[in-house]
Amino acid sequence: MSINIEEILNQETLELNQDNMLATLSMLAQEPKFNFAMLIDLFGIDYGTTATPRFAVIYNLLSLENNHRLRITVPLIKTTHSSSHPVLDTGSRNTHTKHAIDSAVKPWNDATQLHSDFELPSVCTIWPNANWYEREVYDMFGIHFIDHPDLRRIITEYNYNKHPLCKDFTK
Repeated sequence: MSINIEEILNQETLELNQDNMLATLSMLAQEPKFNFAMLIDLFGIDYGTTATPRFAVIYNLLSLENNHRLRITVPLIKTTHSSSHPVLDTGSRNTHTKHAIDSAVKPWNDATQLHSDFELPSVCTIWPNANWYEREVYDMFGIHFIDHPDLRRIITEYNYNKHPLCKDFTK
């Protein structure tokens, strides 16, 4: 696998596709010669409804040992599978455990399921602090993180059915 790193705005930037993203990020975090053990930030970008790709997720990494920063850009391709991943909204910010969530929800309906056409694997197993960042990106953009341990809204109300940072957002 060849890796092409560009310098954009005085920071080294690596663009990855969704298929090799998780393996590459894991290698960057675990290999001693890279040692990007710290995820500084993770955020989403909406380039607009006419742009291709429309969304991207950016990871800012830091290697303290090597005193080096790296920006990873992952453009998102719309998923074409027939089954999307439902995300549970319980309507209560005090519900924290899976058992409490399961017992609080009656049979699911359209109001309690949110689906996304854009998804990425979660990096919470590599960097645990990604949990909150991924929840924020989901909440603001609707990007689904596969295998996230607790993907639910973090800023807006649970029963809110829109994503405020999307370019096509209407009140």
